[in-house]
Amino acid sequence: QKMLALVTEKDGNLLLNLKLKPEQVENMLETKGVIPAYHMNKKHWISVCLDAVPREQIEDLIEHSRELTR
Repeated sequence: QKMLALVTEKDGNLLLNLKLKPEQVENMLETKGVIPAYHMNKKHWISVCLDAVPREQIEDLIEHSRELTR
C-alpha cells in the first residue's frame, strides 16, 4: 500500500504530487508548471500544475512514479 500520487490544491491551482528519482526531480524543476513538492520530501517528489504541463508529459510522469512505488 504505497502512494504514487497525491492531488492537492494550492492558491487556486490543482497540483499533482509525483515521485521521481532525485536526478529527475532536478531536471523537472526547470520545467514551467513544476515546483518542489508541496507537503512532501522535496528530494524525491515534485508538484505538477495540471493546467501548465501537457497531458502526455503528465501521463509519463505518473508512469515513472508508479514504477518507483511498486
